Amino acid sequence: MSQQSKSTEGRPNTVLSVFCGISALLSITMNFAPLGVISQRSTTGMIQFAIDGIHNEFLSIGDFESILLFISLTASMILLLIWAIRSFKRSSKSWSIGLIASVYYAVQSWFVLSMMGRYWESAYRVPVLMLFFLTVANIVLVLLQYKSKKKNEVKK
Repeated sequence: MSQQSKSTEGRPNTVLSVFCGISALLSITMNFAPLGVISQRSTTGMIQFAIDGIHNEFLSIGDFESILLFISLTASMILLLIWAIRSFKRSSKSWSIGLIASVYYAVQSWFVLSMMGRYWESAYRVPVLMLFFLTVANIVLVLLQYKSKKKNEVKK
């Protein structure tokens, strides 16, 4: 077996890895995107919603829940960043952290959106749809990344 085939066995496809990394980074930025208008006419994203819960009296989610929400969002972003870095490095184990990050991000995002929905005067359709498609795309991409890794292992 040649040196080059040994170095690439079990590693995911380069193009797929780049798409996974970009998708993970886009997911991180979606935490800061304005998703709707909360009462008092201020726009808010998921991170801003968690911060506003601590500082604003009109949100009834409370300080403790807001801090937990902020920690959850931060943990999600850290997992996504690790997946992005591993994907860009074409690590053979990037799919495992990617699966954890993607599922956690999807569940946490829709939980936060459901919490925000009680306070919304209106939601912005495009960012909310982008968030939905991005959560689905992350899971599809990580499954393709896993399949690509398995396919490369069989080829050796």
